[in-house]
Amino acid sequence: MPERVRSAALSAGLPPRAVPPGTAGRILAAGLELFAEKGFSGTSIRDIGARAGINSATLYSHYRSKEHVLAALVLLGHQELHGRLQHALVTARGGPTGQLAALVRAHVLAHAEYAQLALVANAELHVLGGEAAAPSLARSWATAGRLR
Repeated sequence: MPERVRSAALSAGLPPRAVPPGTAGRILAAGLELFAEKGFSGTSIRDIGARAGINSATLYSHYRSKEHVLAALVLLGHQELHGRLQHALVTARGGPTGQLAALVRAHVLAHAEYAQLALVANAELHVLGGEAAAPSLARSWATAGRLR
């Protein structure tokens, strides 16, 4: 696995409209930071709870497992990218060349504005089991089909 990039160098945070309020949102933000810093396997439930300011038992009342925290983050990352690509495609001018330029711009900006989310969604997707990965993979395939 490639060496982890220091997360302080990456733009942090989650798209505000996509984050659940309260404790569930704090758990996702903590999981995002830790997965970007240490990877999925290097992060424990206790780490996430401590970073979110809660105990491990509280975390389980919002997410069934560490894998479910990751699955929620990966889905948020794919939804954010999908929304931006779709908007870029619909609003692009200049025919196919303009559409391609708009798609590239939207892709790069999404990864720059939410670099931690992009890192985690792309680098840790392989960790998810079939059921946990299914919503994100369905989103990815649906996006690919619409962009053809």
